[in-house]
Amino acid sequence: MTTMKKLFPKITFFYMLFSFALCQYSSSMKTAKIYEMDKNWDAAISIYKDIIRKSPNNFQAIRSLKN
Repeated sequence: MTTMKKLFPKITFFYMLFSFALCQYSSSMKTAKIYEMDKNWDAAISIYKDIIRKSPNNFQAIRSLKN
């Protein structure tokens, strides 16, 4: 039981960190899509490149950049 009490704060911290990172990624993708709709290609490309730099295997950002 004491091991679980010690692990709980660490697990909670990593869960919150992951949630924050996921939220940032999601908002960046939405922002890039808005720039695309406004035909602001340079801004959208910049965001997609930034996402790919941080996460090279992000296929959604790669596909969007290719399109």
